[in-house]
Amino acid sequence: MQQPSQGIRSLHQVGERSVTKMWTYVDVLTQLASEDVLHGWLAEQGLAAELQHLECEDAIASAVVRAVQALENAQTRERIIAGLQRGAQLAHPLGRDAMFEAAAIHGDVFLALVACKSDLHRSFWLYVCHRAIFDQACAAEYLDANVARAQQHDLGCKVVPRRDAAALQALCAEVGAFYRQQFGCGDRCVAQLFERSNNVFVLTLHVKDLPSLLLEFDGDAVRQRIGHPSIHIVLEYAPRTGATRSLVRGGAKFHQMLVNAFARHLLACEVDAQRVLRPRFDLSPLRDGFRVPRAIEDGFAVVQVKSLSLISPNGTLKLECSATAASGRRCVTELLKDIWCEDHPLTDGWRITAADIALYYPPEPGRSRMRQVCLEITDRGRVNLHKFEASLQRQLESYLIDMGILRPEQTFEALSLPTGMPEHTVEPGP
Repeated sequence: MQQPSQGIRSLHQVGERSVTKMWTYVDVLTQLASEDVLHGWLAEQGLAAELQHLECEDAIASAVVRAVQALENAQTRERIIAGLQRGAQLAHPLGRDAMFEAAAIHGDVFLALVACKSDLHRSFWLYVCHRAIFDQACAAEYLDANVARAQQHDLGCKVVPRRDAAALQALCAEVGAFYRQQFGCGDRCVAQLFERSNNVFVLTLHVKDLPSLLLEFDGDAVRQRIGHPSIHIVLEYAPRTGATRSLVRGGAKFHQMLVNAFARHLLACEVDAQRVLRPRFDLSPLRDGFRVPRAIEDGFAVVQVKSLSLISPNGTLKLECSATAASGRRCVTELLKDIWCEDHPLTDGWRITAADIALYYPPEPGRSRMRQVCLEITDRGRVNLHKFEASLQRQLESYLIDMGILRPEQTFEALSLPTGMPEHTVEPGP
């Protein structure tokens, strides 16, 4: 079985990290009403006169909102609202990580992001002051948020990609020709290549799709307009391992076209890209519960295997068991043994296919409820580590390694090669 190697995060972190709030333009105006960056941007958009009489007082937020909503010029008002919503696009935890990563090589920008008061302030400030870095952060956030749909390939080629305009134009020409052959679209293609802070390159392409008849408001009138949607394509490449991760609609043929074109024009080599499949996990160590004493030493009060999914040896019966609130936070493995005594599914050849593991922190002073961290894992290689902050990810990964479910090379963070290990010994895959 092929395993993910160092360089690109493996696909066992799947799904989108939850976004706690969808920001509207009113939210942006309200939260940033006293910020100079917002007032300067609004003045550039044509609101300088309306902002002259505003003072820094409690009513300033509603005054800024009214000033935008009262604009008589509909085009100016709509341009401002669209810009406000675009500027809030990265105002969530995954977007914050992408902003700091994109700004890591720009010291002054990085320090300015640290000084911002909130994720919303960071996102809007970066949008207004450093649009190129903001666009790079958006591309990285899009890739990380949709990793569940990505495919990984091993190119077998460890070359730093070309970044000149001629190479990008040749790549766009091949991708556009492919889409013209498949769907009759793709007469325009725009590409951008940038380097992430972890020495990984990200290629983004926007391909012009077939025309669509759009029904839209133009001021107060409803009009039909011909528009061309964008086909958004993203590819991530690690020169250190020769691994790629790609997001493109259409299935394996489209991913293969993309990685081959990328290698041909930006790496200047012909490759035989090999698909890297997600590794499977062995969940059998959970038959005796989640036995990691170090979790208690790290500050958790209780560790519980909260639910299990099992399948019979012949694959004809599936059993799902969950511990209820009445269990007193006992592991579901203990409850199964109590009910079935000696012969129970955990000792009768049944395979564990999924598990939920709850780790409880001690209650805060003055409260009785315990805050929990829920770790969800399946034998198909899925684990929800992407939902947690980096420090907690590493902590939970170490528990899974102690249990024998994860191997060190399958962890979330890229590992460095041990001293003296030749580079060709790295196994293929992101």
